[in-house]
Amino acid sequence: MKTSEVPRMSCPKCGKEVDRASSPFGDYEVAPGCVSVCIYCGAVNLFDADLRLRKPTAMEMAGLKTQAEAWRQTCRIRNFISMQN
Repeated sequence: MKTSEVPRMSCPKCGKEVDRASSPFGDYEVAPGCVSVCIYCGAVNLFDADLRLRKPTAMEMAGLKTQAEAWRQTCRIRNFISMQN
């Protein structure tokens, strides 16, 4: 698992502050457009050009759901987070 530092920011959904991004899927470099799941509330967000979190648009969310394996993994992470809270 690789963890990267990102600018301190708040989750657009729950408002909790975050300053790290991790991937359980190996080497991971945070880049604009990357998906992020909030560790506190499980919200799906995207990194913008400044590596700040933002809510995905409805079209972006629909596009994410067409990537079957990536979406399955995202849902597994969200389910794990919801079980912890």
